[in-house]
Amino acid sequence: MPRILSSGSWRDHEAALILQTLRAAGGMIGGPKGAVARLGLKPTTLITKMKRLGIYRLLQRPLMNGVDEGSELQI
Repeated sequence: MPRILSSGSWRDHEAALILQTLRAAGGMIGGPKGAVARLGLKPTTLITKMKRLGIYRLLQRPLMNGVDEGSELQI
């Protein structure tokens, strides 16, 4: 029988999935290789979920060659 997640554990699962996807996408939200494409969500939906879950992207260094090399994901 499938395990039913409580609302707290569902929130944790959703946050972990979003963080994992953002890391795999190099911190990119949009674009063909970004998190929204990987998750199959609209950008506004992902951003709303991130705000609700307290997930923020912090930039430590400026973009270099179009790659956000210094981004760090935090919740």
